[in-house]
Amino acid sequence: MAYPSIFVYIGLNSDDCLVGNVGSDTRINYTAVGDAVNVASRLVSVNRRYGTSIVIGPRTKDKIQRFFVCRWLSFLRVKGKEEPCK
Repeated sequence: MAYPSIFVYIGLNSDDCLVGNVGSDTRINYTAVGDAVNVASRLVSVNRRYGTSIVIGPRTKDKIQRFFVCRWLSFLRVKGKEEPCK
């Protein structure tokens, strides 16, 4: 039996954010909020442009580069930020 293949894009970023149930008594939603989440979302969208499946942010790279080989892609200017991600 052949299973359908799936392909996903992943954006990883490390920083402080708010994660959990957010809402009121009548409507609760499990979500993540913060600048780190916004940057991770932008990283997901650039995967197609670079032909990659995983793009990581600079702080994530600093944490894992001793264990994984990381390749620099480009500077990425995130909407609403002055300084680009490296």
